Amino acid sequence: MKGWDPQVVAHLTARLCADARLPAPGRREPLGVWALSCVERVHLDDGGTVIVKCARPPFRNEYRAIMLAADRGIPVPTVLATIAYEAVIAMLLTDLGPISRSTEASDAALAAAQLHADGPADGLVDLDETALRALPDRTLHLLDEGADDDPSPATEQIRSLLVRLDKMAVKRAADAERPPYGMCHGELHHTAIHIGHAGWTMLDLATAHNGPGLLDLASWSGTRTPPEPDALRSLIARYVAAGGHPDAHADRGGLPAPVWAAAWHRVCAAEWQLRHAADAEAGLQVAARQLRTAALLMSP
Repeated sequence: MKGWDPQVVAHLTARLCADARLPAPGRREPLGVWALSCVERVHLDDGGTVIVKCARPPFRNEYRAIMLAADRGIPVPTVLATIAYEAVIAMLLTDLGPISRSTEASDAALAAAQLHADGPADGLVDLDETALRALPDRTLHLLDEGADDDPSPATEQIRSLLVRLDKMAVKRAADAERPPYGMCHGELHHTAIHIGHAGWTMLDLATAHNGPGLLDLASWSGTRTPPEPDALRSLIARYVAAGGHPDAHADRGGLPAPVWAAAWHRVCAAEWQLRHAADAEAGLQVAARQLRTAALLMSP
């Protein structure tokens, strides 16, 4: 497994099962592996299955976010046990079983409306107006920290875009705390909602934070294709119909809600790429594309 020692994962799995007073683990089935996390389905000696998820920073606190969401009545996997090992946190979760159908926009609208309903959650990072306004400058400092003596054309382009975005940020970050503002998923992609025989369950809360709920909706379509404000406007309408705050339709920072959300989501995604991309050069290229889009959306 890339970046993960199978013996360490096996050791953590055995300890988790023992802590949860479950039968001994048998065959392990990888479900997703990358540098910062690995997920496996574990087949127990009694025929049952559970999920083991190991994570490195910044994903170490996902189990707390899962518990916060559960306290709000959000369907999430049950955390059966957790264990810390050096810089890794491992969780043992209930196995939700097979997917009964693919996730649709209406599922995302409903899940987001319920997650955001109770406002901010104690103990989560706040992406409020102040933090959003500072994001371009903070990302610029991050870029400078990682820059070498011979910066690439992508590095110089990113620096120019961030300086431009920083000048717009005071105006465009306005109204970030206008409802819906509360506990956010952070990466509300299609795989973040499991549709099974018992209904929907929210997964992958590793980047949960308090912030503008519109950014969750903007994350639904990802960042690999150009933003589609009309599609996001339709999702916002579904969100409000599902119980989301009606102010989700309101302009903020002098921009229509879908444009504002798409722009700031791209800035957040670029910061993430610069901080965590496994391939630094590829991360620069992706961040440059995202920031170009953000600057275009935010421009007067």
